[in-house]
Amino acid sequence: QYANLFASAAGAKGYVLERDLGGPNAPNLQPLRIMFDQADADGDGKLTRAEFDAYLDVQQQFADLALSVTPSI
Repeated sequence: QYANLFASAAGAKGYVLERDLGGPNAPNLQPLRIMFDQADADGDGKLTRAEFDAYLDVQQQFADLALSVTPSI
């Protein structure tokens, strides 16, 4: 799902600029806009596919963590 959003915003150039997330398609690209600043690892305002994939990999690692809740008495 997110890979399709990235491809849609990046087009042929292969990277996403914040201005690519506006316009008539902005509502569909909102999830990408939300993660843009965090995923742009070098902070240059250009989200590359490598940065995007690395960000998603880290997020997946957190999602895969086992969670255990122990009640306190």
